[in-house]
Amino acid sequence: MTPEDLTAIGITHPSHRRKIKNEIVRLHLPDGLPDFKPD
Repeated sequence: MTPEDLTAIGITHPSHRRKIKNEIVRLHLPDGLPDFKPD
């Protein structure tokens, strides 16, 4: 998840960004998050 992605969903506070990134890491997704953007 890029900084632009976080901004697009309204996450601008640095500590909130850190928490979200940490939770994504905890998900243990082998392939990571999808890179595609739905139409």
